[in-house]
Amino acid sequence: MRTVDRSRTAPLGGTWPEGVVRGVSDGTEACREARTGATIAFPPLDPRPTAVYLEPCALLHEAVAHLLRRIGVRLVAATGSPETALELLRLHHPDLFLLELETPGCRELDAAECLIRACETDPRLTAVVLSSRDEGDRVSEAERLGASAYLHK
Repeated sequence: MRTVDRSRTAPLGGTWPEGVVRGVSDGTEACREARTGATIAFPPLDPRPTAVYLEPCALLHEAVAHLLRRIGVRLVAATGSPETALELLRLHHPDLFLLELETPGCRELDAAECLIRACETDPRLTAVVLSSRDEGDRVSEAERLGASAYLHK
């Protein structure tokens, strides 16, 4: 958590108690009591829905971020690694998880396993598969794995 200027307005117009370090991390305000290290989180500063995107092609990250902004969704993280995607999901607690099921070169954890784990970890998560392939059996497989929707790129 990075420390932010204490002179900014405290919650509910009050003042920050002595010994409290205020910070902002990933769009969520939080304060940490310096003596005990206890953290108190406040509602997100940005009320828009958030998304994490798993896609091996980095060129698509910015394009999808742009499209999401147009519909009022904030892309908080994008990666080509299923392992990293799971960490990002735990860190950001997004509303949407967008992913490509085909992630070439991933040995330890493939995108399908990542989708299963993500849906099991956070049942409120909406998972959407974005794929360049649209065969019917792939759509059924995505639904079986926990995806809420399957969109052809």
